[in-house]
Amino acid sequence: MNAKYVEWIKNNVDSKHCAGECGIKSREMCDEFPELMFIEGRYYKISEDKKEAHGYGHCWCVTKDGKIIDPTVAQFEDDGQGRYVPKAELEYAFS
Repeated sequence: MNAKYVEWIKNNVDSKHCAGECGIKSREMCDEFPELMFIEGRYYKISEDKKEAHGYGHCWCVTKDGKIIDPTVAQFEDDGQGRYVPKAELEYAFS
């Protein structure tokens, strides 16, 4: 991840108390870095038996080349190794 993003997350996100802050922190980060795009969707964490588990409503940022920048990833025990599914993909899948 780009060092400027790492530094911003370090200075602006409390990694121990970031659950429920994804929308706020992702929007703030996108405001700070206009090259990022704000995304809403679901995050499917990986369970202990390595199967995809329950999906959570979640927000994150994406770079122009599609790399996920998740300022609140610390809330997930799998450290962001799960699957990020944008809302647009969910709407298409169920339409």
